[in-house]
Amino acid sequence: VLVTWWSKYPSEFFARLVRVLNAFVSQRLRQLSVVDGCIASVTMTLDLLCTANDRASIIPYEMFYNTNISEKVDLINDYQLWKNRSGFSFCKYPFMLDANAKSRILHIDAAFQMEHEAERSFIETIFSNRPASSFVVLNVRRTHLIEDTFRELTSHSLQELKKPLRVVFVGEEGVDEGGVRKEYFQLIVRELFDLDYGMFIYDNDSRYYWFNG
Repeated sequence: VLVTWWSKYPSEFFARLVRVLNAFVSQRLRQLSVVDGCIASVTMTLDLLCTANDRASIIPYEMFYNTNISEKVDLINDYQLWKNRSGFSFCKYPFMLDANAKSRILHIDAAFQMEHEAERSFIETIFSNRPASSFVVLNVRRTHLIEDTFRELTSHSLQELKKPLRVVFVGEEGVDEGGVRKEYFQLIVRELFDLDYGMFIYDNDSRYYWFNG
C-alpha cells in the first residue's frame, strides 16, 4: 500500500522525503560509526521508496546514494554479514551504494573468492596426493600475447580462474611477484586497443574508444 501511495507522490515531495531519510542515515553513521536499529529501519523505508521510484521514475536513481556508507561503514564486515545472512547489511540495499562503495565491495568479493579457491586447492592437494597450484599461471609469448592468453584462459575451469593470477613470459626467467603481471596487463591492453587489431574503434569527436561492429 505504501509503495503504491508513494509512487503517486509529486517529485518535489518525494525527493524531499528521500533527502531527509538519507540525511538521518548519514548523521547517525557519523555519530556512531556503526549500524543500529534506527539506521536499519530507515534503510528499509528507503528500500520501499526505491521500489516506488522504480515503478514511477519519480527522481534520479542517484538521489538514493549515500556517500557516508563507503566512508563510515566497515565494508568488509558488511560484506561478510551479507554473505552469511547473519544481520543487517548495506550490501542488501545496493541502491544506496555509490560507485566507490560498489567498486570496493567487488574487490572484497574477488579477494574472498580467490582466498576460498586457494584454500580449496590446498585441501585437495592434501587429500588427493596430486599437486595443485594455488595460482592461475598464464604462460604467454610476447609475440603472441592475445592468442596465448585466450589459449591459457580456456584451458582452466571457472573455479580455477578465481585463483590469484601469475604470469610467465615464455623464455624469460623471473618470478611473478607483481611486476611481471603489471607489465602483462599494460602490454595486453595496449594490443587490444590497437586500431590495427580491430576490436575497438576510436571516435575523434568524443575521444572515446568503443567496440567495433
